[in-house]
Amino acid sequence: MGQYYLYCMVLTNLLSLFIYNVFGKWFFPRTLAVITLVALEIGICFSRKRKYEHWLKIHIGCFILSYYLLFGGGINEAFLRIEPLQTYY
Repeated sequence: MGQYYLYCMVLTNLLSLFIYNVFGKWFFPRTLAVITLVALEIGICFSRKRKYEHWLKIHIGCFILSYYLLFGGGINEAFLRIEPLQTYY
């Protein structure tokens, strides 16, 4: 299940970098995608090497961070795209 999560997260975040930008400049959710990709890479590196004492804590922490960033990006997009929520943005 973890590998499916990894593949889906990498695919989602890479595709989010290619979404057309309405404002014509770098948009903050793209920064979240880059941070998520870095967190995923760190989590995978620590789980594959397993030579550090706290590798499992770092691995789990990185993937929890990637989940929170995914959830935060989804909330941000909801406030940007859904008309009734735009009044609160």
